[in-house]
Amino acid sequence: MPNFVAMVLLTILLAKRVPTLSDASVSESKTSDQIGTIEDTPDKGELPLWYKHAIKEIAYYLRAHKFNEYDRRYNRAEEQAERTNYQHFPKPPLRSLHWEVLKHCDISFINCVDYLWKKLRKVALRRQDDTSVVAQENHWSVNSIQVKQVEEECRKLRKIDDTASDPFEGPLERFQWRSTASFFMCWYTMNELPYLSNLDEYCDNFADCLDNSTGVSNGDQRGNNEVPFACAQYSFCPDPCCPYKHLSKGESCWDKEKNPCLQENPAGQRECGFHRVENRDFSDMILNRWNITCQCPEKGYVWSSIYGICVDLDECSESKLHTCHGEGQACLNMPGSYSCVCKWGFFHDKVHDKCVASEAISKIKLSSKEMKESTDKPSKWRAFMRAVLNVIGRPSREDQT
Repeated sequence: MPNFVAMVLLTILLAKRVPTLSDASVSESKTSDQIGTIEDTPDKGELPLWYKHAIKEIAYYLRAHKFNEYDRRYNRAEEQAERTNYQHFPKPPLRSLHWEVLKHCDISFINCVDYLWKKLRKVALRRQDDTSVVAQENHWSVNSIQVKQVEEECRKLRKIDDTASDPFEGPLERFQWRSTASFFMCWYTMNELPYLSNLDEYCDNFADCLDNSTGVSNGDQRGNNEVPFACAQYSFCPDPCCPYKHLSKGESCWDKEKNPCLQENPAGQRECGFHRVENRDFSDMILNRWNITCQCPEKGYVWSSIYGICVDLDECSESKLHTCHGEGQACLNMPGSYSCVCKWGFFHDKVHDKCVASEAISKIKLSSKEMKESTDKPSKWRAFMRAVLNVIGRPSREDQT
């Protein structure tokens, strides 16, 4: 009987073990075709109204994490802690993903949203109680009595969440849960699931009640819901191109210090590209290995996200990048360009401007055939010498003397 009890306890522990980042590799190989699709919905049609509302609630809650949360693993003093989630995902990365989020969100997008929404129903401050959201939906001015009343209640609910951390066991688990949820929702956004294209949401706020410096709307164009996937990306993902919390309307990031394209490029050529199609690897994403693109001032060079500099473009790596397609031509990569050269055994014919086979090589090939047919070493040696003499010409008797 004791052995049976031990086996049961071991089975339970294994089932509830905390997954490590290596467990997340099951998601690494996923493609956009394998992610939750419309077939996941019961009616295989338009998403129900509650589902769209759930996505907006999730976006609000994780936006609060992105802009207002600090790394609770290494900081105890909240006042002194830096808020950097809008710049990058946790550094160093989480030692383990939240097991429950991983369990539900790795199955499908539909299953993930359903789980997250059920969990978020238990938090104190929800999107419908946020001052910025309520004021925008009702078109209230910042100084109105209604806004002041909602703001007072919003701050109380925010304090409850920060103190009690419901429905989590504590602030540290809440940080792990929200970070893991952000990983998956950002990953789904990078894969451009149509559900996330338009959230029908006022997402140009920091999900932290009323911000006195910006008002009910911060005007940041990165959260413009009219641009496909912009609101989802603004809510779930950091911005490696422009790692700033706020950009005012019309403000450009390209000449700012933290723009990774600033140093290598002159003014007017510092635009940074952050393309979703190039950032769909789950493991790279949570490790902050983002693929960005910068303009390179010199022709024949391309931006390398690995090294953070412009590197030589190897035109010879793809046939469409060079014009060396003749029978005897070969492509030779050079710094910033390439050159077409003749392959071994060919020489450049200036009259016809092309590479032609060398007769000398043809003679050697024919003579080498004789060598292969010869069985003894002296015969092979004589055949080889005949091949060489045929190429360079036999010496005259005068030369021999």
